[in-house]
Amino acid sequence: MQATALAKGLPLSDPGLAALEKQARDQLYTTVASEVTEPAAQQLIRLDRMQGVQDFVGDVGNIVAVSSVPLTSQQGAQLAQILANASVSYHNGGDADPNTINWDIANEQAAALLSGPQFQAFNYEATSLRWHDLLQQFYSRPPASSP
Repeated sequence: MQATALAKGLPLSDPGLAALEKQARDQLYTTVASEVTEPAAQQLIRLDRMQGVQDFVGDVGNIVAVSSVPLTSQQGAQLAQILANASVSYHNGGDADPNTINWDIANEQAAALLSGPQFQAFNYEATSLRWHDLLQQFYSRPPASSP
């Protein structure tokens, strides 16, 4: 859905996109809930919605894995929750998308959780993500017309 929105020039924070994602999520939830218990269904849906930030946390973990201060599983889970809570799309019922994170909030909370080298890796990964997003926006714009 997000790829279609980007192709049509819609921002990922578009309320219509969030409504469509919520509708798809509700249909998935209904299907999953009919197959497993209610608590298990809620856990599966929550984990699915957080996949984007889980990938980000995994990238941070990979950077610090060879250092003397790798991320613990508890830090990884807490960092994923921090990122999800700072994600606009997650609050709108969609996925926790790193492109919709309020980085001021995430940075403040991550700084309290992570060691110095871990926080440096977090900042490196966040900066890389934002630069990648800006480059995508730049190259997806139509060329300027000549006078």
